[in-house]
Amino acid sequence: MKTFTCLLLFAIVSFSEGYATIRTVDNNPNHNAQYNTINAAINASTTGDTVLVQGSATSYSSVTVNRRIALIGTGHHNNANATGRVAINGGISISTGVNGVLIEGIYSNGITISGSQHTVRNCNSGSIGFSGTVNDVLIIGCVFRGMSTSFSNNQTNIEFRNNHITLITSGQVGMSGGASESVFFKNNLIYHATGGTASLFSITSNSLIFLDNVFFFYPLITFNPWACINCIWQNNLTYSPNGQMAELPNTDMNNLPPTWQLNEQGQVSPVFSVDFNYNMLEGLPATSGFGGGQIGIFGGGYLFRLNGRPQGLPRVTSTVITTPIVAPGGTVNVQFSAESDN
Repeated sequence: MKTFTCLLLFAIVSFSEGYATIRTVDNNPNHNAQYNTINAAINASTTGDTVLVQGSATSYSSVTVNRRIALIGTGHHNNANATGRVAINGGISISTGVNGVLIEGIYSNGITISGSQHTVRNCNSGSIGFSGTVNDVLIIGCVFRGMSTSFSNNQTNIEFRNNHITLITSGQVGMSGGASESVFFKNNLIYHATGGTASLFSITSNSLIFLDNVFFFYPLITFNPWACINCIWQNNLTYSPNGQMAELPNTDMNNLPPTWQLNEQGQVSPVFSVDFNYNMLEGLPATSGFGGGQIGIFGGGYLFRLNGRPQGLPRVTSTVITTPIVAPGGTVNVQFSAESDN
């Protein structure tokens, strides 16, 4: 008997988004991929290639992206693929001078970005950082498990949109620095867990823009919007089960409970879970988003993918051998079914 590991190479033309050669990576035993490490596939790539990484129970090593490619996994949660998520034991770093990288569907300890015109989508990361000159970056649909990041004046047009952001618990701050009103947070859930001591902002935080976000904090003292000098606030919701949070300007949703039903057990804490439903169901949180619609991670018309499946990538849902008995020299017929998230 021969075992096949399918890497979804069929129907990929419709997905490639303009990226050229497709290179496959799999560190599972008996795989049929071209490479068993991500860095080897990247180093063999040329500008515009796609590196597809198969989910695995074994983590991949740290990754350096040193050319314009698309680096795509099967999803960041264990339920995203039958063989496990794509997990990188370490971080992902985009090298200085590299532009136009797409990273999607991957779980990592951290992401460091240099250069411009990058997209990080449907990933799960410990945090995210920016090095040197950074321009025109979109971070969307991601989960951050302990975010602490800083910005500088040579980092512009950075947008965090529709992300679940858990702040770092202690030792540092969630956000510091600023970039002349060109770092933009829209439709995020920014969460600080019980026992957290790290403040949201440092005394250097400035000129950040916040629109249609949910700030859900257990430790009241760590929510310090006054520390963010010249920050712009519009239409954000604040709430803490432990009392009144500091009020934000330009909103009717200060200290207003979110109207989600996270699960059937009535879970209150919006810690990230693939089984939770973060949709706002009624009232202002469901209707008062900028331009209409809800605030939070499902706002702005975005379909947040809880298990981080990549957008438009086909995946096999069933495999059926329709000719189980075949004479020598005969043909084995195999029927595949597949689906993808738009």
